[in-house]
Amino acid sequence: MIGLEKILEVFNKNANQLASEIGVSRQTVYDWIKQKRKIPAQRLEQLHQISEFKYLNKELFQKNIDKIDTYDIELAYINHLSEKDTVVKEDDFYGIEYYNDPHEWQKHYILEMQKRKLELKKADSFLTIELEGFEHGEQQDLYFNVLKNINKLFNQGSNEHITLLQDLLNLITRSDTVVDLTPFLDVLNEKMRNG
Repeated sequence: MIGLEKILEVFNKNANQLASEIGVSRQTVYDWIKQKRKIPAQRLEQLHQISEFKYLNKELFQKNIDKIDTYDIELAYINHLSEKDTVVKEDDFYGIEYYNDPHEWQKHYILEMQKRKLELKKADSFLTIELEGFEHGEQQDLYFNVLKNINKLFNQGSNEHITLLQDLLNLITRSDTVVDLTPFLDVLNEKMRNG
């Protein structure tokens, strides 16, 4: 999916509204969304100047987005809402003014999900590199199967499994510890085979 399509969805806009805001035809916007035409630099600048879109990175408009980019778009929308909805209140007891942002928890949630997805992306690329570099042999087959199963779990996206696997990867990559993981890997492989 191209970023512009997701941006319109998240910001609750349609192609007609966007077309009238920047002075192009509705068909032009649809062509951008369907990637029949690239968005010209002048129009990218116009899109970025729209007040709701000011927290977006310009390249997101015509980029094929992944989950991390989706979080960037959602975060930009929440930042826009925060700017609009944040009010200054006064503490009843101390009389101190403070900002009340009704969207603060959403920001934290999106940032946490974005961080996790980035960690998964790094782990996935690490595992892919490791899988491509293996030579065959009895021990390598064991590690290959474990890494293949770990990669499958990452792609499934189960938070409980991902947290456990992150802990395992942290243990494996710690330089101050030498651990024979063969018994653990045997058990993990067996559990993965049995579902």
